[in-house]
Amino acid sequence: METYHISIQSLPKIIFAHEYVSDNYDISFDKTEDFLEISYLIAGDILLCRKNHTETIPAGSIMVACRREPERAYALTRQQHITVGFHTKLAEQGELVLPNYMQSPGNERFYRRLRSIVEEFTLCQKTTLRLNAMLFDLLSEIDSEYRSIATPNTRYSELRYTEAAKRYVITHIREKIYVADIAGAVGLSVGYLSNIFRRTTGQTLIEYVNITKLELVKRLTQTEGLSVREAGEAYGYSDENYVSRIYKKYFGQTITSAGSPHSRSVQTDNR
Repeated sequence: METYHISIQSLPKIIFAHEYVSDNYDISFDKTEDFLEISYLIAGDILLCRKNHTETIPAGSIMVACRREPERAYALTRQQHITVGFHTKLAEQGELVLPNYMQSPGNERFYRRLRSIVEEFTLCQKTTLRLNAMLFDLLSEIDSEYRSIATPNTRYSELRYTEAAKRYVITHIREKIYVADIAGAVGLSVGYLSNIFRRTTGQTLIEYVNITKLELVKRLTQTEGLSVREAGEAYGYSDENYVSRIYKKYFGQTITSAGSPHSRSVQTDNR
């Protein structure tokens, strides 16, 4: 996680404010001076690449981008976020402390603030004093929330371990993934990691692994024309029938390859 220590030296000028949805999110950004973008990730993790480093920004995060260097942002699954980008004169080592992303139990309120900004900008199509006030309130609240969680506490530690587990899954998504391997990578016991992952996400680790893989398998069958067997093998599944069963279990429908004349009946996997 990167932290920006900045101050704002001029009134912001909003460049864009909108909600964005994409099934193939992949955008490269150039270095941009005196620019800030604030986004709330509604659905879908983002992989953020800078130089040789890739960082996973999980869904439910508030994200701050300064674009101090070129970067690429992409998603392996459907991505939805709400965002506002604006130019403003920035000074280093200022009074605002902003993380490049933050995940906390109260992040949904940032979505509501961004929604209000998007609606106001859509109506006015210019940066009004009211919008500037809304932006400053948003920045101040992000700063305040980050400072409150920067001091170690149990809830924040659990979120960090959950994010580390998700990063492991994304990094090894084309392999067979075992819970014991994830736990070893983040330095926790299988039982403890499983408990905090379920507590913070509402999913078991196995559910998260399978759902993430199956979304990608489905994309390959639809966009690349691969068979279910071929797409499943690309993500570590060796049994086509197993892929079909667990897809029906998690999504309530049959997975089919693009152009298939009909769907096959499958049984729900009760394991």
